[in-house]
Amino acid sequence: MNKKITVAVIGAGMAGQAHAYGFRNATMHPALSEVDIELSTIADASRQLAESVSKRYGFARAVDSVDAVVEDDSIDAVSVALPNFAYAEVIPRLIGAGKHVLAEKPLGRSAAEAYGFATAADAAEVVHGVGFSFSRLGAIEAIETLLKSGAIGNIRHLSAWYLTDYAATEETPFSWRYDKSLAGGGAIVDVGAHIISVIERLAGPINRVIAAEARTLIPSRRLPAGTAGIGHGHAELSSETAAVTTDDVTSVVAELAGGGLAQITTSRVATGVPNSLGFQIIGSDGSIAFDSMHADEFQLFQPSSAPAESNGARTVLVGPEQPAFAYTIPMPARGVGSGYGAAFVAQAQDFVGSIVSKRPITSDFWAGYQTMLACDAVQLAAAGHSSVDLSDLDKSHRGPS
Repeated sequence: MNKKITVAVIGAGMAGQAHAYGFRNATMHPALSEVDIELSTIADASRQLAESVSKRYGFARAVDSVDAVVEDDSIDAVSVALPNFAYAEVIPRLIGAGKHVLAEKPLGRSAAEAYGFATAADAAEVVHGVGFSFSRLGAIEAIETLLKSGAIGNIRHLSAWYLTDYAATEETPFSWRYDKSLAGGGAIVDVGAHIISVIERLAGPINRVIAAEARTLIPSRRLPAGTAGIGHGHAELSSETAAVTTDDVTSVVAELAGGGLAQITTSRVATGVPNSLGFQIIGSDGSIAFDSMHADEFQLFQPSSAPAESNGARTVLVGPEQPAFAYTIPMPARGVGSGYGAAFVAQAQDFVGSIVSKRPITSDFWAGYQTMLACDAVQLAAAGHSSVDLSDLDKSHRGPS
């Protein structure tokens, strides 16, 4: 294979930098070793930030306009890592320009927006993917293989969570994430999209949200005094406040398409928990547990593996048997530790590989739409104190068959 792919990244914040890192290292995969990935452009409203990121990650130029990327016919593929509300304007323009698009999660603010992106991308015949980075960890790959092999039997129920503390203090300034019209949702969309996408990959789609409860625990936040920094960092605060209209904590009981039950908790105010995505899956013949704070390992219990008096959950270390491990770090040996950056390398490899080999990507816009259906269903269930079938929501977007 000898092909050139020119890439750009729109958005130079934390997620955009992770995407840039992924592209810079994508040719570590042997299937892409002969692909020339040209690192073209970093675009951000802050020209200074774009220039800093372009220099650090080896991109040729920095611009402060989306137009410069959309109108550049030499750019084949674009990663979009912008605030949720910006997708509605940017993604259709990129698709219209015939560019392949990798969008950081979530795919917009709602399932309706995601459906529009997916149908437009299909019509344009461009490669489209969603950056569900946690789903691309080597441990998740290994767990998926085990589940498909029947290692723990049929899934009976699971408990899952995404806990983080970026908003645990009132000193975290108000931003677009706290405005439902701009974000689409709070913890359930911002971090919930990650854990829901993992559940969907491992245990199948969510069929019905049986019940949900959402709480906003810090009802107002102070506005930043000046320009806020990137990500979730603190900033100098003004005396002016704004009302928070998105959830800080949401808990969910849901039914999986396979019949099992799922309990899911998402929180952005989890004091003392910096960043933990995890789950315990209980099957008829065993169980599997994982926590992203120990991303290169998981616990596996199988009653048949040893006599009861000497049996118990064992720790499984992920190794080079998993492509997401073997082709994303410089020393792919069991026990050395891969890190979260490896997930973004695997993500870029999947995206570029889909373009050059014309094969399906792991998580396309339709996968992003499915996750947004679940997020919408959770919010509707919490607001109406009633169950919500995802099939009904899906029909409302697709229209009569």
